[in-house]
Amino acid sequence: MITLSRGIELKYYLSALVLGLSACATTPQFSHFECFESREQAQQVGSNIFHAGFTEHVGHRLGLSSISSVKGLGLTWGGIEPTDYCESGHPLIVMYDSSDSDYDSEQVMFWSKIIFREMISEVKKAEQ
Repeated sequence: MITLSRGIELKYYLSALVLGLSACATTPQFSHFECFESREQAQQVGSNIFHAGFTEHVGHRLGLSSISSVKGLGLTWGGIEPTDYCESGHPLIVMYDSSDSDYDSEQVMFWSKIIFREMISEVKKAEQ
């Protein structure tokens, strides 16, 4: 019985180790971005787009119901080095982490790029 107990402990330890290592190896796929004058502007536009249903619009194009969002798809404007994306200003980045999602990454990134550009265009029109 002691051997069985140690075997079970070892099994759980190895499972946790494999999950931990796979999480470290998985990074979101950054695909497209738009540069803004400031971090605050990128944040405001990102919030507006997100709350207007960005992930739901992409989900709809993927054939999901209109209220279903795409798991792993999001927008970010913080925790990044702006000069990696923009010569000046600050980026708003569409990111997709496919590790916990059942959707085709290429399709998600294709539709998210179209929806992202459409929604940014709408925000800019509303600001004028």
